[in-house]
Amino acid sequence: IIYPDDLISFNKQNLLRLAQLYPDEFSAIDIMALGIQLDTYILDMHTSGEFSQLKDINDLAKQMVETKRHKVCLLVYLLIILALTLPVATASVERAFS
Repeated sequence: IIYPDDLISFNKQNLLRLAQLYPDEFSAIDIMALGIQLDTYILDMHTSGEFSQLKDINDLAKQMVETKRHKVCLLVYLLIILALTLPVATASVERAFS
């Protein structure tokens, strides 16, 4: 199971698997580039005090924009945005079938 909060817990393998669920947004080359960006992102998250108080993925997205890191790790930020839409998409599908 892959959870959006893996973006905060820095589980690289789960994040790459999550990206593979979006073939329209992430090509095979994008997945390789994402792996490199994730290394940078994870190192940055562990060494930067700006990210030490994050509570959830929403805080992460806001902090990335405020610190302009969304421009450095474009693919990571795209994955965050897609992960933020997961609960909404899931709820919409559940309502449609209930």
